[in-house]
Amino acid sequence: RGGLSLAERLLPPLRRLPVRWRMALRSIGRNPRRVLSTVIGVVLALVLILSFWVMIDSATLLIHRQYHDIERQDAQLVFRRPLTPRELDRIRRVPGVARVEPAAEIPVSLRANGRRYQTALIALQPHTQMHGFYLQGGGGTQLPAAALLAGSFVRSRLDLRDGQPLTVSEPQTGARLRVPVAGFLDEPVGSYVYASLDAVRALAGGRLGAGNSAFVTYAPGADPERMRRLLSAAPGVAAFVDSQALLEYVNEYLGLYYLMIGLMVIFGGAMAFALLYNVIQSNLAERGVEVATLRAAGMPFGALARMITVENVLVASLGIVPGWLLAYELARLFMGQFSTDWFSFGVVARPASFVISALAILAVALLSELPGLRAVRRLDVAAVVRERSA
Repeated sequence: RGGLSLAERLLPPLRRLPVRWRMALRSIGRNPRRVLSTVIGVVLALVLILSFWVMIDSATLLIHRQYHDIERQDAQLVFRRPLTPRELDRIRRVPGVARVEPAAEIPVSLRANGRRYQTALIALQPHTQMHGFYLQGGGGTQLPAAALLAGSFVRSRLDLRDGQPLTVSEPQTGARLRVPVAGFLDEPVGSYVYASLDAVRALAGGRLGAGNSAFVTYAPGADPERMRRLLSAAPGVAAFVDSQALLEYVNEYLGLYYLMIGLMVIFGGAMAFALLYNVIQSNLAERGVEVATLRAAGMPFGALARMITVENVLVASLGIVPGWLLAYELARLFMGQFSTDWFSFGVVARPASFVISALAILAVALLSELPGLRAVRRLDVAAVVRERSA
């Protein structure tokens, strides 16, 4: 039976639309099975495409965040012995060096709630510009004067809470400190604890000096290869860590991951097209008598094609939001399989990926109806009417 559609009941101004548009709206609710099959097809198509695309987004954005927003230095110099202020000043005077900050990296053992975890304690200046600290849940912070900042994996491994004391011991000296944890960091790479240099000197037993390493940033236009040669030759430097080279190594390590996920996006797109094509073609085939009746009643092909297109686009749109949600959850599940204590891959997606995926699904829906519309144009109206009257 005919009647107002749900959309017309919710939005009364829709009742003033032309008849063919109201027919498209009412046709959506007239055959729930057909609508449900199309919506499920759209949801599955989005899952096939978007879940893997979000995984590529996540890896790309998280690596960029780690090596641009969190680790801001161009190079790290590791010294054979504790760094002195004189050596630090000598590094500062190297042509092409814009900024130098002392740092220290100490292997430590962490204890809390009857659990133990071994990692590295990174000591930096209180207002360092070489490292960004981003808390879980959002927001940035600075190094506290007498507390620690810990990575998210440390929190889960030791079952820690904000402000809870943590026992930090240094194996070489046997020094032990009990320090509260001021916050937990969201860092894709590493599971370290961080503190200020002043707070860590007591743990190092007087052997730390100004630190055991230095973070360096280059002046604009400095040649990285030349800077590597100059800084590596500085007295006392035992190792030179190039941040850009490290980033390239990480990207090379993830190359197979990108290749695998990229192939899955391609295959997912092909399967999504086939899925939507079959669903829409089946729906058009089921409506052969209805379409012929409208043609016999005098509806022009152009108006009929627009009505069918509007209906297909509206039905496909119903599956976009559920498809987004399911694809996001599936991507989160997949990314969790790649996470370890040193790599924490959460889900970070570009908004453009959701928009593009929705537009792609609508484009596929439009392309999928073209063969059916050609069949409608060639339809023998007289034969269909005779079959129905018989």
